[in-house]
Amino acid sequence: MALARLLLLAFSFARCAECGEPACGDGADGLALLQVSKPPAPHAAQEVIEKHFASVPPGGGSLRSNFVRSPGRLTSSAWECSEIDFNRFYGVNDTSVQALMEKLGVTRYCGSTEGGGSAPGDPSCKAFWAGLKAHLELQELGFDPVFKNFEVVNWWQPAGGHYASWGDTPLVEVDYAHGEVKSWQVLDKNAVSGYAFCDLVQGVLRQNADQAGTATCGPTAVLAALTQVNPAGAIKRGLEIFWTGTIPELPADAQPCEYLYSEVPPGVIPFLPGQPGTEGSAGRALLLPCLGNEADCEQAVDAPNTQAGLQGMWSLMFGSASDRRKTGGCSENYWYVRYPGRDPRENALVRMETSVADIMTLCDTVLGERGTCKYLTNYDLCDKVKLEDKEQCRRFHTIPGLTPQDMNAFELYEKHGAVPAPFGEIFQQSMAPGGRIHSFLAGVTALGLGAGELIAAVTMSSLSESVTEQLCSNPRGSLLFVYAGGLPASARGGTSL
Repeated sequence: MALARLLLLAFSFARCAECGEPACGDGADGLALLQVSKPPAPHAAQEVIEKHFASVPPGGGSLRSNFVRSPGRLTSSAWECSEIDFNRFYGVNDTSVQALMEKLGVTRYCGSTEGGGSAPGDPSCKAFWAGLKAHLELQELGFDPVFKNFEVVNWWQPAGGHYASWGDTPLVEVDYAHGEVKSWQVLDKNAVSGYAFCDLVQGVLRQNADQAGTATCGPTAVLAALTQVNPAGAIKRGLEIFWTGTIPELPADAQPCEYLYSEVPPGVIPFLPGQPGTEGSAGRALLLPCLGNEADCEQAVDAPNTQAGLQGMWSLMFGSASDRRKTGGCSENYWYVRYPGRDPRENALVRMETSVADIMTLCDTVLGERGTCKYLTNYDLCDKVKLEDKEQCRRFHTIPGLTPQDMNAFELYEKHGAVPAPFGEIFQQSMAPGGRIHSFLAGVTALGLGAGELIAAVTMSSLSESVTEQLCSNPRGSLLFVYAGGLPASARGGTSL
């Protein structure tokens, strides 16, 4: 979407470690939801995690041989972790735990027990053991993982040597009809906890984040940055999100909406022929339109509509938190998981595009504090639109205060002069005096600009020489967002994170 086609974001933060080797129910949508988890007291689960991570320093190394250069299904955490039968997960001697450690090289560098291996003091090793102990203790104490629906995954169960995330147990039941998910039931709150830990450490240590086709490049980029510069911190963040549904740095008015935790598990929505659930649709997966630009969608062939696991939890949690902060509450206009059979209005309203302002907030939240992450403004653009106030120019480049739904509604208005349902109501409310789009446009108009003119300049211009110099002076501490829609296919490989 035009408002979300971000060109440039540069992070200015201290690199914690060099990467080198070795180192180491009934829903509102009508689904018969048979079990809805109420979040446990977040502070209690958080206290357990803090206890185990108290002596874990930030940073950490990663094995280059683990890195995923071309994200796809065969390198995803969902594929890798489905090779392990997580029918139990109660200690380091479990076969599932040993299989996970061996696959990632943890046994070699971090030891088969804590304190062993060739790099026991590496923060990544310390975080692995702290995370495992915290995870097991939370299971033993009877905590109910808030985000467990996002670890209910059966995509690869039909493949030889692969399992559902609950192993070969009957602890999760999923019912389908005509290729659509109709209900699911988690019979044991720890049914997918073992798989969840695998998904977490795979995602962090393999750096296999993949947002193609889901329009979540902003939060995914920050997750990728965190896993690179601070894998120990990323493991802790992942545990916090899975067990508590949030992270402690989010303020009270920016907590995710609780209905997010009861969304349909993305990991049981088929997207390829022959996956569970396709029996009722002649073996075919019922597909939805791809989100994102043409180049991004080319990368998303044979990919899920919504990512499961750490990637999904991370992106949608921060998306929901951002929407709540901007709108002042939890609204029926904001949904996060798309799937065939969902009310078409709700599917249409699943929008995850991210503004620069949102990315900056997320970056500061997880990588430091306010001001840690710097946005490098291309001031050449300000000259093109005759904007002399550089601070105002920088501010409006970040597109502050608008939700993804606002951005979609505004783009439709700019393109067609009208806003069809379901965005029409949102547009009317947001355009009313004091509304989000009204406030944004008022600021732009006061500067003598047209919003479309400003946005076009921001999203489609080349980098200035000064910005390029700043990027090159700190390449390890920078992220570059590239709008690849206008590039030839031969030049677009690897543009998705």
